[in-house]
Amino acid sequence: MDIKDISHTPHGRATLQFLLEADDREDESVGQTPLDHPESEDLIDDHLVARARRAASNDDGTAKVFPIPLPYLPCAQETDDLIPMLISHMKLQVHHRGKGVILRTLTPTDRSAAIMTVVEDEEGIATSLHLYNQPDEELVHGDDLMPKGTMCIVKDPCLQFLAVGEYALRVDHISDVVFLERDDPRIPLHWSVQSLGLGEENSEALCVEGEEAAYDEGNWAKAERLFTRAIAAAKKDGDLRLALYNRSLVNFSLGRLEKALQDASDAGEIEFLEDAAMMIEADILYGMGEYFKSYEYCQNLLSWECGFDDTEDTRDDAIARTREQKSGRYKWSDMHKAARSNPPRLDFATYSKPVEVRNSQLGGKGLFTKKDVKAGALLLCEKAFAYSSASENERDGRRNMKTSVNLETGEVIHGGYANLVSDIIQKLYHNPEMGEEFLDLWCGDYVTHDDTPEEEHVVDTFLVEKIVSLNCCGAPRSSLMHLAEPGLLDETTDTTFTSCGVWLKAARINHSCVPNSRRSFIGDFMIVRAARDIPANTELNFNYVDMPVQTDYDRTQEMFAKWDFVCGCRLCRDKKKTQDVFHRRRKLVDDLTFSANRAFNGTQYYNALRTITAIEDLFPDKGMWLRMDMYRSYILLGNENLDKKRYEEAFVWLLKGLEYAGFDIIANPPGRIRVYPAFRIKKWGNISWDIASIFLEMAQCYRKFEPSLVEDVMDCAVTAHAMIVGERSSFRETFQDDFEF
Repeated sequence: MDIKDISHTPHGRATLQFLLEADDREDESVGQTPLDHPESEDLIDDHLVARARRAASNDDGTAKVFPIPLPYLPCAQETDDLIPMLISHMKLQVHHRGKGVILRTLTPTDRSAAIMTVVEDEEGIATSLHLYNQPDEELVHGDDLMPKGTMCIVKDPCLQFLAVGEYALRVDHISDVVFLERDDPRIPLHWSVQSLGLGEENSEALCVEGEEAAYDEGNWAKAERLFTRAIAAAKKDGDLRLALYNRSLVNFSLGRLEKALQDASDAGEIEFLEDAAMMIEADILYGMGEYFKSYEYCQNLLSWECGFDDTEDTRDDAIARTREQKSGRYKWSDMHKAARSNPPRLDFATYSKPVEVRNSQLGGKGLFTKKDVKAGALLLCEKAFAYSSASENERDGRRNMKTSVNLETGEVIHGGYANLVSDIIQKLYHNPEMGEEFLDLWCGDYVTHDDTPEEEHVVDTFLVEKIVSLNCCGAPRSSLMHLAEPGLLDETTDTTFTSCGVWLKAARINHSCVPNSRRSFIGDFMIVRAARDIPANTELNFNYVDMPVQTDYDRTQEMFAKWDFVCGCRLCRDKKKTQDVFHRRRKLVDDLTFSANRAFNGTQYYNALRTITAIEDLFPDKGMWLRMDMYRSYILLGNENLDKKRYEEAFVWLLKGLEYAGFDIIANPPGRIRVYPAFRIKKWGNISWDIASIFLEMAQCYRKFEPSLVEDVMDCAVTAHAMIVGERSSFRETFQDDFEF
């Protein structure tokens, strides 16, 4: 939804074609058993030279193109049940199901689209190993994840052809590689601790090293590895609990909240760590959105007079988040301020009380109202499950600007999408319970494993990518900022976005071109408001794609093809009914818009009136209620009359335009005398970006001939503004240059 899909651009098509041709060359070698594996010394030299060259060029190791190969299932077998395999027995481009190869790394890592290193098997045969979907280099250095000498098992291995005499084991599923501790009994004898002459490790010394890595260097991955070794080496209960406590802090910093919570709970079983462990548990629960539990932990610490420096702050934050969850009342100005940070990840709570997920008549799940709501009401204010900020305008955002190329679907997506997929894969792997709701989202026709052994935590990369593809949303840094972009109101501004995220509740909302709700964004929060009065037990819908009003029926349906549905909303039915005259009508509207964007003289004005009449004649059904192309034409003429201070004529054109946008408005029209002047919206229509501005223009007209109704129209403008940007509080500041309040 509104992501930067460049599949149909020349650059997108060329990128896809290049990768498909490379894939075809690889397919020519399918099933062959290579006999020309290079010597390990040559592979090591080549790898180190490439690594040094990258470092010398100041390349941060961030690949710009991320190919997504044809999907294959992850290994679902327990590691101990795999049949051992050697590299020399592998066939190219074949997933050796039920097999496992044990490897040892021979080099430091290099990074591009994958973490790359040179490995050898028990036989001494060397090859490259490419691990995809690993944590970002800034969070976890490749050398900390997989330092030289690391031993691992690759499950269901697949040897990939790179070039003549060049091969690599490619691992897309992060659960298909199992890292082994140095005392693991599966390690071959000649690689074992005993054969390498390594002595027994000291837990206390490892903890000291881990604390230096974590708290002095900020190297969380290295620290996690050291604390894990300290846990394994611990002889005393105190050493064990201290290592667990430290690892909980590290896992918390790495976003591995479930592991952090378990470590903190285990560490707290010893008396001298009980208070410290409870404090980190409070922080973890806060990070998991369990704000009331976090408050209770902090309150207990304070009541025992055992609080830490930040205990009161955490408690107060937890109270504020709990209130937001219950009331839906936010400090919107604080949210906008936080959205200017990089990346724009906001510390506020999700509010969803008016809605709930239920089975939908359209199939699958939908989001429904639990009570009657008025137009503009806040239905959902949801923090993203995962969010990737990507922009050419700041350093961190530029790192995330990548091109994801799906070789199966042909989708080429530019921006933060590739990072979003990898981030979610990591989140599911390290926080399996938090991922359950994500994995329940619609995945189309993707076929998954029927069952997986409980001992094996499996994450299917291609299932995650499919779910993200069908459920993610592109998002501006904030809809308020986007509203200020030039060209937005005349549809010349791009309304697709490089930043994107997945919002779990909002992902349940189905599509309609004539929606009853509208989404907006502030940082990593999506706000959904009612776009009209909605009765209880009504399924919500919003528009998946913000497309120009002149988009014809065939192009409209083409834009929904990835979701595998044909939109049958009233607007699409009307488009289909008028296909034969649609392009003639569009030509007239384009001519009218071109003229209106220039200065009207008297002749041009009357020509515009004739053009409007001609457009109306091209609607075969005079009773069609929604004519968005006519809406734009009437608004342009209203603006023209307003510029010339013909307020009554301007009001009539603006009112007629809103009626063509589906509004049903009771208004005191100029030229008629009513005992009781009135302006009231009986039914809201289509909410476009300029609706609030149109109401302000109508208020400007009313000031001249019916001042008593100005406030009524202003109330409608404020409500429309809330639908468009998510909140009401910024209304006056947004329009202060255009309207005298």
